[in-house]
Amino acid sequence: MTPPQSENPTAATHRTDRRHIVYLTNELPNQEYDTVLYTGFLMIRGLLAAGYDITVVHLRMQGMSVATEETRVRWLSELQRMRVRVMVEPLVSGPPPPKSGLQHLTRPLRKILAPRIEDQFYLLGDSERVAKLVGSLEPDIAIYWGNFQTIAACLGIAKQHFIAIVPEPPHLPEWFRIRPPHATWAFRFSPLFWRQTLAIHIRRKLSLRMLRKCPEVWCTVDHLTAWFQRSGIAHCQHVRNIVPDWGGTDWPAKRANATPTKRLKIVLMGAVSGTSTLAGLYFLARNLLPCLDAEFMGKFEIHICGGGTLPPNLQHQFDRPDVFVRGFVEDIVAELLSCDVFLAPTPIKLGSRVRIAYTWSVGCCVISHSANAYGLVEMKDGHNALLASNGADMARAIIRSHEDPELRARLQQNGRETFERYYSEAATVNKITVKIEHALEANRNSPNVRVL
Repeated sequence: MTPPQSENPTAATHRTDRRHIVYLTNELPNQEYDTVLYTGFLMIRGLLAAGYDITVVHLRMQGMSVATEETRVRWLSELQRMRVRVMVEPLVSGPPPPKSGLQHLTRPLRKILAPRIEDQFYLLGDSERVAKLVGSLEPDIAIYWGNFQTIAACLGIAKQHFIAIVPEPPHLPEWFRIRPPHATWAFRFSPLFWRQTLAIHIRRKLSLRMLRKCPEVWCTVDHLTAWFQRSGIAHCQHVRNIVPDWGGTDWPAKRANATPTKRLKIVLMGAVSGTSTLAGLYFLARNLLPCLDAEFMGKFEIHICGGGTLPPNLQHQFDRPDVFVRGFVEDIVAELLSCDVFLAPTPIKLGSRVRIAYTWSVGCCVISHSANAYGLVEMKDGHNALLASNGADMARAIIRSHEDPELRARLQQNGRETFERYYSEAATVNKITVKIEHALEANRNSPNVRVL
């Protein structure tokens, strides 16, 4: 069984007396997978409670899926039980084929001197078809939350209708990938570094050009919202991710009942091949572990939880009896409830470490590199986390949290309160609904509402 395919977009209409929102997504919103899909699910649930009709349009990219068909059917059934209409629209555009003859020589030069959005974001080729489908549904507003590639497929939607919700721009992870700790300083002197730098500059330029075509842009990273505004996206607004309550109100009892370990248990969480997580693992291996060995040898164990494959040099450095590379962990909540410290060692200012908010929900004692406070402004040293900017200070923070139970309990309680105040469903969904109300009001006051 597979989810139903899109209805005939020229025949499909969806009008009721209630306000209607079309929510576009690359995967069905659900309560089981990642921040964006979970946030989307909770947002939809909140909008339904506020009196909206919702149609989810699954813009399905070929060969890119986070779920099996069986799992997707389960997600579909849950949305349908909530009385959410679900449609599937395959995205079919692909990168342009290689050119021959003279164009083989001129196209690379044209992409440098006069780059176009479709050079980097080829799903622009689907924009007319997506706009036609969305127009046939006659929404009061359309929302897309996800990657920049699919925003290109939504650019044909009438300006008065469309909100794009984005994380960090796609050039930023690439920028960090060609710098330490991912690359050596010597790499800066190679021709490849400068070719990649030029490509990053072009992608940055085209990402901003694309967002300028969106009438409303929301960003989930506070400091990047300001960067977008400085970069010409003056209408960009900040919106927080919604984080699931993994701990519940009885989180202290759950922590007390968790099976203790003989040594101090330190947990890291995140896909190990991701730019931010991998940078943190390099910091752990090169900067933190030597300091922990010097001051706390034999008294700790580190659990690295997350899918993906480590680079061979890191795998070798973690081949020791007190470091466990766990891979994907089915019950990550149990790991967090049983840990003494949740460690976020990412030393680069990339995006927002929302995983910290997840761990606050279960009352973890968070110890983080200070760079992560740049993207998580609610994190305060000594209040809901201990922050450090080098391996020695981070090792001392871990030992301090172990030796001072009152400090650890205070960090745990304050972390839970920070989650409840800023990231919980109760704290965020209403704010998102208010933003949508403002967008609808602006939409009603705008002339020439139409789909291109």
